Amino acid sequence: MSDSRAKLQAVLEAEVAARGVPGANAEIFADAEPAWRGAAGVRDGERGDALPPGATFPIYSITKTFSAVAALRIAERGDLDLDAPVATWLPELPFAGRVRLRQLLGHTAGVFNYSALPEYHAAVVRSPGVPWSFEEFVAHTCHRPLDFQPGCGWSYSNTGYTLVRRILEAVGGGSFADVVQREVVEPAGLTGTFALVDLDDMQKVVPGHSLLFTDGMRGPPRDVRGVYHPGWCGTGVLASTTGDVCRFFDALLRGLIAPRSVDAMLALTPVPGHHPPAVEPRYGLGIMADPRGACGAEYGHGGGGPGWNLRAILWPALAGRRVTVAVFCNRDDESAEAIARALALEFAASPRAESEPSRRSP
Repeated sequence: MSDSRAKLQAVLEAEVAARGVPGANAEIFADAEPAWRGAAGVRDGERGDALPPGATFPIYSITKTFSAVAALRIAERGDLDLDAPVATWLPELPFAGRVRLRQLLGHTAGVFNYSALPEYHAAVVRSPGVPWSFEEFVAHTCHRPLDFQPGCGWSYSNTGYTLVRRILEAVGGGSFADVVQREVVEPAGLTGTFALVDLDDMQKVVPGHSLLFTDGMRGPPRDVRGVYHPGWCGTGVLASTTGDVCRFFDALLRGLIAPRSVDAMLALTPVPGHHPPAVEPRYGLGIMADPRGACGAEYGHGGGGPGWNLRAILWPALAGRRVTVAVFCNRDDESAEAIARALALEFAASPRAESEPSRRSP
């Protein structure tokens, strides 16, 4: 192992140990090529077996970026109008004539977020294996007042992306899994990404450790697979690897979507409040951004839910290179963000990152 690779592995191991995470996978792409991948810690907290690199994780809200790309690609062919009202597909919703698809994709519609409902979290704990139907998600959220007039604010809404999922299925003529496979997974050349649909699918991912389904959250953490149904993510949830997610984000700047779609995705809205480590948090269409990040402009998404925590960040110009970092942790805390940034700083400081300029424009 080269000195720079050894240093990255040492950073990953130190971060995992310091944060008490059972295990983590990490990957770095530089100028569209895999530059390093690593793993630290254990796959299963009870058995103590090592977590291998390249393992498969649920990626939770990183799925939103995939959904946005699918919508943009369909729109490029003229089969979807991002500025059409939601009434085009879901006329029964009370706000259907006032909210646009583009606003759902950018969290500027004001649709109430189901994750803010105490009854949602109570239902997950009470019946983790039996999720709400689409109609139940709608009944609990869409008849409430909008948080603001559509287009006049920003508020993160999982409900909004639950509606996006339904619209993609209506326009794509198949399941969410089918649409994402056709519009994103295959065009991006991803080999380890697929939709999680039922409890059996959860056995295809690494164990995810959580206190959520323990007695009074007193622990010890348990593996949520076989207990937590992915249908509780009304937005849809994909499983993937750090390598596939790095490749996907890198492909956004290299032809996966047309230049006009990139412009649409990166038309950014300020995110209210203080969200460290972001300096100037923004959100586009299914993508988080910080034009004034500590290491330069950055784009990506995070994800988290019972059992897992994840973060992917793309820097178009980090130490003269286009760098993408993905970190997946098998516990539901906030560790992935900090680990990803620690690895990026180490990579930027390596001699190779300093001496080899970018071969492609961002």
